[in-house]
Amino acid sequence: MDAVYLHLVLNHIPVWGTIFGFVLLLVGFIRRSDDLQRAGLITFVVVAVLTIPVYLSGRAAYEPMEELLEDIDPAAEGFIDQHETAGLIAFLAVLLLGIVALGTLLQWQRAEIARRLVIVSLVLGIIVGGIVGWTANIGGQIRHTEIRAGFQPPER
Repeated sequence: MDAVYLHLVLNHIPVWGTIFGFVLLLVGFIRRSDDLQRAGLITFVVVAVLTIPVYLSGRAAYEPMEELLEDIDPAAEGFIDQHETAGLIAFLAVLLLGIVALGTLLQWQRAEIARRLVIVSLVLGIIVGGIVGWTANIGGQIRHTEIRAGFQPPER
């Protein structure tokens, strides 16, 4: 298993994990369920930790992927470069969300502070979900030409 394959296997964790954590946190917030809110926050922390190998495998996959694709699809190089930049932004955003979620869990006994931090985590969850989705979309365009803007299917 090389870095490219590992990255392709792991890259779904930040996307689906952020969505899952956000839904848990939102439902917990609406229902005023401490257990669901903590589960959402724990999910954000776990996703942040698991995003480290996602990012590192992406960094390790950069050169082999670029070399592999330069003859197959010259346009892919631009998407790889964009994905690398977006990946760093997404990585930092997910880490920030994980740190805020961890801070919220550590402040849980202070109800007023925790409630405000839950709201901050919800807002960050939406923003981070968008950033991670944007990054995933750019990554998908590396090999899935059909999702690129202006795609024209070949004539049959």
